[in-house]
Amino acid sequence: EAWSIQQELLGDEHPATLRTRRGIGNVYAVYESELTSAFEHFDFVLDAQKRIHGERHPNVAETIHSIGRGHAMKGDFTEALKLLEECYYMRVEFLGWDHPLQATTLHDIAKIHLKRGRLKKTLHICDVVLTIRRDSLSERHIDVAGDLLTKGRGLVALGNTEEAAQRLLDALGIAEEAVGPTHPLVADIHVEIGGMYLRKCQ
Repeated sequence: EAWSIQQELLGDEHPATLRTRRGIGNVYAVYESELTSAFEHFDFVLDAQKRIHGERHPNVAETIHSIGRGHAMKGDFTEALKLLEECYYMRVEFLGWDHPLQATTLHDIAKIHLKRGRLKKTLHICDVVLTIRRDSLSERHIDVAGDLLTKGRGLVALGNTEEAAQRLLDALGIAEEAVGPTHPLVADIHVEIGGMYLRKCQ
C-alpha cells in the first residue's frame, strides 16, 4: 500500500519509493520460494539508485546488502560473500567500521563462514560484531543475543562446548529478557543448546 501511494505521488524512481520497494524485496527474501520476486525488486532498485546517486552511496550499499543476503538464502555463498564485503567496504567511507549497520553486515558474513566451516574466521568476526553492538546498542540488546548464538554455534562446531555453553546461556537470558520466552530466536537458542548436549552425548 505504501509503495502504491509513493508511486502515485513521487514516481517509480524517487529515493523513498525505492527504499519501500527494497523493503518489499527483503520480505520476499525471507522465503526461499519467493527469491525470484525478491531479486526482481532488488535489481530494479539497484539500477535506479545507481542512476540517481552514483556507484557509491549509502542507499546503494544497503541494496547490495539485501542482494547479498538473498544469495546467501539461495545457497550461493561465494556471490553472497562478495556482495556483503562490497557493502561493508563501501559503507566504511560513510559510516566507519563501528556503526551498527556494519555489525549487521559483518554478522551475515560470519554466518556464511560458519556454513562453510571457516570456524576461526567466524569467531573472530563475531567478536568484532559483539564489540560494535555492545558499544553502540547495549549489553542486553536482542542483536547481541543473535551474535552470541552465532558465536556459540562456531564454538560447538570447534568442539569447545564449555565456552559454547556459556555463550548460548548468555544469549538465552538476553533474548528471553528482550522478546519473551516464545520468540523464534529463543527457540533457535534452545535448539542449539540441545544440539550441543547431543554432541556431548548428554
